[in-house]
Amino acid sequence: MELAQKAKPVIIISLHEIFKTHALLAENLSQLVTESDDPLKVIMADLGAPPSEFNEDDQDRELQLTLTNRFKVDVDEDSEHHRLYDETKELVIPILRLVPVQNSIHRLSLMDVLEAGIKFATETNNSNLKSQIKKILENLGKLETAE
Repeated sequence: MELAQKAKPVIIISLHEIFKTHALLAENLSQLVTESDDPLKVIMADLGAPPSEFNEDDQDRELQLTLTNRFKVDVDEDSEHHRLYDETKELVIPILRLVPVQNSIHRLSLMDVLEAGIKFATETNNSNLKSQIKKILENLGKLETAE
């Protein structure tokens, strides 16, 4: 699932769960966080104190929240290679599903499949498939030189 995931994750949470989580985090924040610039401490400061009481009429109301990371993450060279690797995996999966490969008793390598994909794309005039395979080969070249 991780390799095909492009959308931000979404959770469904009740108002009561939000209320209880906020209260528990506020109550135990000093035990959870030791550094003053910890992201959890920053978020809790922005939220302020939890409400003192919860309206029981809202017990079963749920919200759908899209999760986003508001804190900048430094991208170093290794994580850039990891991103490139993940992107390449995402490009390879549809090709493995799309390209017809002859039944064989031999195991096929990725390069065999990509060559079959180029041949198939040429036969079917599928320029999108050709460009995906070209991008995969470029990414593989970059990953090989990075090591």
